[in-house]
Amino acid sequence: MDCTMESLPGKPSYFLAVKKNKSKTKTSTSSFSFKKPWSNTKDDSIIEILLVVRGTKTITDVITDLLCEDVPYRGGSAHAGILQSGQYLAKKHEPLFRKLQQHFKGEKSIQLTLIGHSLGAGAASIAGIELQDVDCVEKVKVIGFGCPALLSKDLSEKTLDYITTVVADNDCIPRMSTATMVNTILDIG
Repeated sequence: MDCTMESLPGKPSYFLAVKKNKSKTKTSTSSFSFKKPWSNTKDDSIIEILLVVRGTKTITDVITDLLCEDVPYRGGSAHAGILQSGQYLAKKHEPLFRKLQQHFKGEKSIQLTLIGHSLGAGAASIAGIELQDVDCVEKVKVIGFGCPALLSKDLSEKTLDYITTVVADNDCIPRMSTATMVNTILDIG
């Protein structure tokens, strides 16, 4: 288990848990229980990892939210602050995933679920995109709630098979972008 409750700009608060294997192989991880979105059967050859990313709570999170410039990313564009946050999470945890693979001598595959709300949903989405390309992670699934607009349309469409976001009817944050804010200001003026 790994957790940080303090966030910095571009470094969100998160909780990481690895499901403890109930076989004779002992690991120093905590156990948790959640339904695997990719399977209904127990498989001892899988290392299940859950990464939960907190949404905006502190002023440092607000700073990350306000770094909303569109920057180039993988042939499209992304929200600069959230991109930095997601890349931070992926870079921070990739060595752990590689260490787990080495511990089990490559006999187990890593299946990663990332969950977040608001800023956390965006950071989890970017981390999922980044970790999708890591050879030691076999399967990535991202579930976001109230995710802000963070990817260009073409890039967003490329992630439909492993990123799912849920938006409440009256939640304005997922519908907000720099362009919509500028248009609103121009309409008022």
